Amino acid sequence: MKVSPIPIEANGLLGRGLSSGYIIQRAWCEIQRADVTQILIQVRSRLLDFILELNERLPGNLNEDQVKEHTNQFDAANFFNHTIFGDNTTILVGSSNTQNVANANLKGNLEALSDLLRKNRVSANDIQSLDAAIQKDLNAASHQYKKYGPAVKSWLQMMLSKAVDASWQIELGTASSLLTTALNSYYGWF
Repeated sequence: MKVSPIPIEANGLLGRGLSSGYIIQRAWCEIQRADVTQILIQVRSRLLDFILELNERLPGNLNEDQVKEHTNQFDAANFFNHTIFGDNTTILVGSSNTQNVANANLKGNLEALSDLLRKNRVSANDIQSLDAAIQKDLNAASHQYKKYGPAVKSWLQMMLSKAVDASWQIELGTASSLLTTALNSYYGWF
């Protein structure tokens, strides 16, 4: 069994539920060998799918310059993301997992994002705070690097701290995944 360290920045959030006098110095998650093997199998399979799809789009017997010219005719990065991940990606690692998948088109749709958050017990005040944060970060330079603006990042940290202190009735891992997936979908960062 292998372990993967959890960034030290999360120790404060993880330790909030502990009684005073206790602090978290190191945190990690366990990774089973079978999980790593399954990840490698999935990576290999998805890369093969990508190569086969790419092969269909490019005619045979092209030199390097011709390949570059043909790939400029379509968005290769977007093509890669959709072939490897798709629009609705769910990645589960481990055993005894339960998942509920509901597909929604959130890209640029604040109402759909709000509905998804409401269904996951995010309060109306927190949803309004997110709306204000999104508006405040509308022209954030960090968006071009697929990073949240400062106001949205602050909102996300506040929500994760609510998951840690149990004021939002959802587990931290679930909260983190839900919020980042929803925000990434809203921004169209697949």
